[in-house]
Order: sequence, then C-alpha cells, then structure tokens
Amino acid sequence: MVVVVVVVMVVVVVLLLLLVLVLVLVLLVVVLLVAVLVMVMVVVAAVVGVAAAVAVMTARVRTTHDEDDDEEGLDDGVDLGRWKLAPIEAP
Repeated sequence: MVVVVVVVMVVVVVLLLLLVLVLVLVLLVVVLLVAVLVMVMVVVAAVVGVAAAVAVMTARVRTTHDEDDDEEGLDDGVDLGRWKLAPIEAP
C-alpha cells in the first residue's frame, strides 16, 4: 500500500513539473514573438521615416503662372479656385 502511494505521488510530481515546463516554454515563445513584432515595427517605422525624409528633401516648389500675371511674370494675387485675392499693398 505504501509503495502505491509513493508511486502515485511521484507520478503526480513529475506531471506537475512537466506542466510547469510546458507553461514556461509557451511563455518564452510568446515573449519571443512579441520581441520579433516590436523589431518589425521599428524597422517599418525607420523605413517610413527615411522615405518621408527623402520625399521632403527632394520636393520641388511648384509655381503656377496665370494669364493675369503682371508684366514681370510674377503672380499678382492668390488663386482660390475661380476667385483671386489681390496682394496686400503697403499704405
């Protein structure tokens, strides 16, 4: 009878240790997946940042010339669709 109780206790302890081992391994896998996800997000953010910086540095200022520009070819007002505001003149 004592041998059966000892065997059952040993089996229970071994099963509990295996359960703890499996839980630790699952937790480790989850932590590694989160770390990989964070690294991927950092790389994507860096690529987007570099692309935005390149786009800003290579952007050209666009100028428009209207039919009603002045004699020097300079814009004489601000286009707002079909309306045009006259430039502010000094008093």
